[in-house]
Amino acid sequence: MFSSYEKNQDPQRAITFGDGNQGLVKGLGKIAISPDHSISNVFLVDSLDYNLLSVSQLCKMDYNCLFYGYRCYCL
Repeated sequence: MFSSYEKNQDPQRAITFGDGNQGLVKGLGKIAISPDHSISNVFLVDSLDYNLLSVSQLCKMDYNCLFYGYRCYCL
């Protein structure tokens, strides 16, 4: 899903999950969410089986999020 990607140079860089466990950051990149919009500074995290999206971070980047059923549309 990454349109650009750089391997992480710091092997100790990790994020902490809600349960206290940690996942190592394997890299950093950019993901296109539409033909005209992309999200930068996206982490690729080892041992994370799902794609996670922070709605509050999208709102801070001036996106509007519309939820319909199980889908989220960023405008």
